[in-house]
Amino acid sequence: MTEGGLFLVPATFVFEGGPPAIDSDAALGYLWLGLIGGLIAYVLWFRGITTLPVNSVSILSLLSPLVAAVLGAILLGQTPGPIQLVGFGLSLAAIVAGQLPVPNLERTAR
Repeated sequence: MTEGGLFLVPATFVFEGGPPAIDSDAALGYLWLGLIGGLIAYVLWFRGITTLPVNSVSILSLLSPLVAAVLGAILLGQTPGPIQLVGFGLSLAAIVAGQLPVPNLERTAR
C-alpha cells in the first residue's frame, strides 16, 4: 500500500494540487484511522490468523461486508433490499459451512 501511495503522489499533485491544511479534527481523524483502523486492526487480524486453521481464515474475509451491512443498518438506518438480504444470507451460510468439519471421503467411498 505504501508503494502504491508513493507512486500516486506525483499524479495527485498534478491533477489535484497540494493538500489542504489539516486542522485538529482532521488530525484526530487520521490518528483514529491510523491507530485503530490500521495498526490495532492488523495486529489483531494477524494474531487471529496465526491461531486459526487455514480453511477457517480464508472464509472469514466474507465477514467484512456483513459487518459493514449490519453497521450501516444500525448506525445509518440503511434498509437492505431483498437482493441484499439474499446475499447476506448466502454469505452467512458460506461462513457457517466453511467452519464445518470436512467428511473423510475415503471412508465414505467404501
